[in-house]
Amino acid sequence: MVAAGEPLAEPAGSLVPDALDDAGDDEDDEDDEAAGLLDEPHPAITVRAVATAATANQRRRSLRVTLDLLVAVTNTVNLAARGSVGKTPDRVN
Repeated sequence: MVAAGEPLAEPAGSLVPDALDDAGDDEDDEDDEAAGLLDEPHPAITVRAVATAATANQRRRSLRVTLDLLVAVTNTVNLAARGSVGKTPDRVN
């Protein structure tokens, strides 16, 4: 198991070209910038991840509201079928 912050060992015969091998190293920032490699994710990637999470939360909330509405309608239909809509229950369970 690898400890936190410890670099992973490269497999033998790695397909990573030598020019990209040191990508992300703080020591070679000039080389990374020249090669277009950044230590941080691109802002568009971060925005997309946040938007995806927000969309997932909205879907969950929407589904919850839909389910609550379905339960309310089902309960109303059940009460209507028994003829007890708008009446006070005679007993409490």
